Formats: sequence, structure tokens, C-alpha cells
Amino acid sequence: MKIRIKIISFLMSIVLITALSINIANQTISKKIIKEQIRLKLESTGKSRALHIETYLNTEKDLALGLSESIVIKRLLALNKKNKDYKEKLRDVLTRLKNSAEINEEIYDIFVLDTDGVVVASSIEERIGVNRSDDSYFINGKKGVYLKSPYNSKFFKDQPALAFSAPIFQDITHKFLGVVVIRVRLDYLNKITTDVTGLGETGEIYLLNKDDYMISSSRFLNDTFLKQKVDTPESRERWELFGEEEEEEREEVDIYQSYCGELVIGTHYRIAGTDWCLIAEKNLEESLAPVKKLVKINILLINILLVLGIIISVILSGSINKQFKKLHK
Repeated sequence: MKIRIKIISFLMSIVLITALSINIANQTISKKIIKEQIRLKLESTGKSRALHIETYLNTEKDLALGLSESIVIKRLLALNKKNKDYKEKLRDVLTRLKNSAEINEEIYDIFVLDTDGVVVASSIEERIGVNRSDDSYFINGKKGVYLKSPYNSKFFKDQPALAFSAPIFQDITHKFLGVVVIRVRLDYLNKITTDVTGLGETGEIYLLNKDDYMISSSRFLNDTFLKQKVDTPESRERWELFGEEEEEEREEVDIYQSYCGELVIGTHYRIAGTDWCLIAEKNLEESLAPVKKLVKINILLINILLVLGIIISVILSGSINKQFKKLHK
């Protein structure tokens, strides 16, 4: 009887060790493969959204640049307000600005500033006469095409906005005449970032400004614009590389605690021409769900192998035991 127990124990040990080794190897390999797939998915999704945002920003910049080259606007700025033709030229500019504002429903205001930073024409006429000489879109807009990072517009009851500006110069003398400014809502920007196609139930994409505050909508929290600060390995890593050439494709994604307190797998992508950073994240539990499913399948297979092993061991040990008995006799 002792020999039979030893034989069963020996065979079961071999089955168990083999099954566990296969299970561990499967988990390790599967986890590596799934992590690589997640990395590639997050990288491609993040890059795709970032390029979409860059295209959108460049389109608005081109519109501002196009308006800065408008002959109608230049003629107005070159005239003295006491000139008899000034009112007529102003009407022409107002018409041009209103028509341009209707091109895109995201635009809610286009205006022209003179050399002193005073609004001389606007698609919203009640803004004419407002002094904006201390605003960054005037100060920086005098030097070239400028993008003012998302901010709360006080004129429109703290509505989140973006501003694009461009300098206006006289054609022949290249004399500085003023600045044209386009202000847009963030609806389209949020539409790009809230598109979570391919990111499952917990995936999220959002934008951070230079101070690491969210400037796009959150999938999980409300009222985060310029209020929710994000301090994660990905948000810090972008500053380590900021100002350098775009980094080579990362070989792995980071696992860390998100601003919501959840463990996530994440990556980042810088928005060209800005100091913004796009973050792409996905919940770790959901990301590794295929591995957990594989573990359950492996456990089931191990149990089946153990049962089969017991049956085979009992049969083999019984047969061997009979031979020993015969030999003993």
C-alpha cells in the first residue's frame, strides 16, 4: 500500500509542477504581450488625437493670419478716426469680421486692436473701445501669430476660451498697425479629447497646460477646467523632455495612480507649438482583464489535469502494485 501511495504522490507532483510551470510561463508571456498591445494602442490613440488638435489649432492660426492680411482691415487702421471715410471703412470691417465669425460656430468673437491695444472693430460691436493692451494676445500678437492658452473669459461670464492673434502691418512700409484676435469656445477641443473610441470603459484622454492643470473635460469628474491639477509620472516626464526633439517611441507605458486615485496605465504626447501635454490613460484592472481571464482558464485546466492525473495515477499505481505482489509471491 505504501508503494502505491508513493507512486501516486510522485506522479501527482510531476503533474502539478508541470501545470504550475506552464501557468506561470503563460501568465508572464501573456502579460508582456498584453502590455505591449496596450502601449501601442495608447501611443497610437494619443498621437492621433494630438495630431487632430494640432491640425485644429493650425487652422485657427491660419484664419487669424489671413485676417491680418485683409486689405479692408489695413485701410481702416491706416485712417484717422476723424477722416470722413472712417465710418464707411469701419462698416466694411465689421461686416468682414461678422462674416468670418460665422465660418465656424466655435468662434464667438473676432476683433481688431489698434497700436494702443484698444478695440477699434469687433464682431460684437459693444466691445469697441475696450482697452486690451495688457492682455497676452496683444503683447505677444505684435510679434507674430500667437496662441493664448485656454482661460476663463471674463467678458463672457468666465466661459472657457482660446485666443489666436496675429500682427497687422502696412504693406509697403511694414509699419505696425495693430493686432487681430480670434476667440473660440473649447467645445471642439473637448470633442476631440472626449472621443474615447478604442479606450474601453475606463480609458481617458485629457490636456494639461504648462502648470499641469486640466484644460479639457474629464471623463470622470465635473468642473475640472483650470481647477484639477495632475501630478503623475507622465505629467512630470513631459517636462524632463520638454524643449528637446520629440522623444523616440517609448518602449513601455507607466503604471501609476491617476488624478482620480485609480491605478492606470498611461502615456503622454506633447502638442506641437504649445506648452500643452496630452495624457492617454486606461484603468489597470480593465487593461489586464485578459490576463485574469487567462489565469481562470489555466486554473480550470490545472484542476482538470489534477483530476486526470489522480485517475491515471490510481490506475497505474494499481497495475504496478499488482506486479509487485506477484513478484513478492
